[in-house]
Amino acid sequence: MKGPSPFNCTGCLAGLFVLLSLLFCTYAHGDLLQKKSYLVRNDRGWDILCEPYSVKKNDWVYKLFRQKGEISHLDFPEFLGIFKRLNPHIHNINTIRPGQTILIPLKKLDAGSFPGQAGGVVTIPFVKISKVSDILHQYSSKQKIKRGDTIYGIMSRQFASFGSESFNRGMKLFRSINPGITNLDRIYAGQNIRVPDRAIANQPWYASLFDKFGNLKTEIAMNAPVETRTTTHDHSLSIKVPNSREPKYNQSEKPVSDLAKAARIVNARLRNRGSYYFPNPGGIDFRLDLSRFPLIELKNGKHIIFQDQDILFKSDLDKIRSSWPDVEVASGAPHTSLRQILDLFLTNREETYEDNYLTFSDHGIDVTIRANWITRTKSYSKNTPDMLCITLIENPEEHTSPSIVRYLAEHNILIKEIVYRGKTDTTRILPESQRNPSITQGPAVIDTPDIQTFAKGLLTALGFSYAPDIPITFPYAGIQVEARSNLVSGSDGRSLLIDFGDLFGDAVKAIKQSGLDIVQLRPDDTPDMILKKILPEPSVSLKARPKFLAAARPESFNTAITFPGHLINQGEQSTILLGMPDLNKNIVRFLGEKGILVILYSPFN
Repeated sequence: MKGPSPFNCTGCLAGLFVLLSLLFCTYAHGDLLQKKSYLVRNDRGWDILCEPYSVKKNDWVYKLFRQKGEISHLDFPEFLGIFKRLNPHIHNINTIRPGQTILIPLKKLDAGSFPGQAGGVVTIPFVKISKVSDILHQYSSKQKIKRGDTIYGIMSRQFASFGSESFNRGMKLFRSINPGITNLDRIYAGQNIRVPDRAIANQPWYASLFDKFGNLKTEIAMNAPVETRTTTHDHSLSIKVPNSREPKYNQSEKPVSDLAKAARIVNARLRNRGSYYFPNPGGIDFRLDLSRFPLIELKNGKHIIFQDQDILFKSDLDKIRSSWPDVEVASGAPHTSLRQILDLFLTNREETYEDNYLTFSDHGIDVTIRANWITRTKSYSKNTPDMLCITLIENPEEHTSPSIVRYLAEHNILIKEIVYRGKTDTTRILPESQRNPSITQGPAVIDTPDIQTFAKGLLTALGFSYAPDIPITFPYAGIQVEARSNLVSGSDGRSLLIDFGDLFGDAVKAIKQSGLDIVQLRPDDTPDMILKKILPEPSVSLKARPKFLAAARPESFNTAITFPGHLINQGEQSTILLGMPDLNKNIVRFLGEKGILVILYSPFN
């Protein structure tokens, strides 16, 4: 009799071989460049370059992590959070077992950093640098000195006659791997030495061990792999290339099923190979063939069995429910659509929001997120749970801006979008020529101790020329009167005067009659009033509390962001004026992606 419900997955190794095969390295003799493939996974708006790694016996995991990649070096706590999210099957880092395959996050990538990045696999060329001491250790062996031996005699038998170039090079190798022997004429019987192997001279990289003066180098760039000649306990990354008997995977021949996509989206485990055995008291244990009845294991421990042409009998279900009382059976797989599968996973669950939208405010910014499904999920970096917002989209152009994805992640809101069009899954990225021109400069910050400084800073940031306290003359009561004011000139040739209360009554009327425009600003004017007074119409339009969508798709399944202040539309370039000095950097990036220059100021009234 078998145990209560042991798992015997006869095909579970196939996934491991697929993962390791993606890491296959290609070496080319005579070419210093080698190539290595990495996986790209998305985490909170960032593409993460990942190295698949098969854990070995005696691996010290934390030391392994600290030796790999930019993220670990710069911010180890952040690295651990990313690692846990990319490896949901690892519940405790301290209990990782030999043979387990993990993804080690190495570096955050900007979109389009590498060819093939959108497809999830990138191949990166590199030059392999090897230590000469390590090479010599592999191409040498231990030898015990016998009575009558000399170093010169031993080396001449290995590398040709005394005094030849081959002999002299061999002696340099000997000295390098025997640093304790300072006098070659003083050795004794029974002494242990290391002798270079003569085969090293036949290697294509042998000449590169020496510099132009004939001295031995400390490191070289290898143009061919060094064959391991002795057994060593090396716990660094090793590459396992599948042999002909191991399962192989061709992505063009076997696309990922909707069931597998859905499982990955909700961090569930898909069991579609091997068998489960359920106890049958007094009879033969019931065997559930997972290739006929794929199984989903949810994070909360719930099980969902999918059936299509093959149907489970009631007696079979009774045996399964004796071990899993809450098991659900869904019909239609593998023809069930991704939307239907996700509905099954997420609808009417305690952790799922029925309204499918979230709202929050952040320093005057109002944010509303609408998605197909919104559910609570475990946070690996905070005490409060994350909110996972899942949306099906038609094509890659509908993805939410990465800047907004990162911004929302800072507020414990995770965006997960699946490009899905019927049975077709596409990863095409928008051509560079079709993307909006972006602004990469940071926001302009206006120092606003008073209305005069605000007006000058705003007009300058908008591209106007501002000349303060200039002399002006105008006719008044039959004479020319002199006064001083502030002149503003635009690129369109329009000029006007800005007066802060220094001119009164008939003087203002006389200036306007002379053909000059003049705007009077009062100490109690609000920023709204100042904008309406100084910006020319109709060439410049003004919109209060502008709203932007984070993705190019309908608002019904999108993130909408409403900003305080005004959107100033000047034709070719728009500017948003915000009354907050500390604007989130990801919000600034998002506005820059839309070609919007940001101006920040502190209230002065």
